[in-house]
Amino acid sequence: MQSTLRAVTTPSVEPGQNRILYIDADASLRASFARSVSARGFRVDTVTRPKQALRLAHRFRYPVIVSELRLPGTDGMALITELRALQPDASFVLTSADASQCFAPDPLLDAITCRLRKPWDDAELGQVMAGALELHRRRCTPVAPITPELAVDGIDEVFDVFVATFTADQSPGDGRTVHLHSSDAEGEWLIRFDPGRLVVEPGHAKGDAAVRGPAADLLLWLWGRGALDGLDVFGDRGAVDALRKLTTF
Repeated sequence: MQSTLRAVTTPSVEPGQNRILYIDADASLRASFARSVSARGFRVDTVTRPKQALRLAHRFRYPVIVSELRLPGTDGMALITELRALQPDASFVLTSADASQCFAPDPLLDAITCRLRKPWDDAELGQVMAGALELHRRRCTPVAPITPELAVDGIDEVFDVFVATFTADQSPGDGRTVHLHSSDAEGEWLIRFDPGRLVVEPGHAKGDAAVRGPAADLLLWLWGRGALDGLDVFGDRGAVDALRKLTTF
């Protein structure tokens, strides 16, 4: 979706400030939310319209943003998509009095941390906010880098546990091979697409295709958490794509 605000600027407030954004056209619910969340030590900004929310999101960094599903001129999920571009570390909560809409499957819902049906009670609201704040905290906590040795173990586990359990029987079965080669630790694998199974042999060998790079980047690529950018790819790209499909869960 193309944002209605073209210029994206970084909010000036440091991450982790106790400030919550709530978007809802219902004045009584805005007051109720602000009263309940303020009592927990947070400053609450309440607005009625998407443009107001976007203006605030350009000025402040919010750990949690809560939006009603139905808003003047748009809907909450569309607004959350725009807000997520400005606030990538924020947790998003979608509220609605209609449970069938609030919990309906939608491709945009991958942006939603959790959903809250209206009317809520203080205990339910407190539980949802606590979970959303904890997710924000985890997103903002630096993650230790994956060491090459740990990544090699992780690649072994991808094939020995996850592929063997869940997707080996989906092998193309055409006998093609892919060679994986870690460039910063001892780790090489030759993967062969046999009928109904995936055969993985450790060690150096020539394949129909090869993917070479740092072990951590190989691991993230296998898991579907990283692109081929930064990895060297040789040979049959179709075989490489077929392998990625079997290792992405």
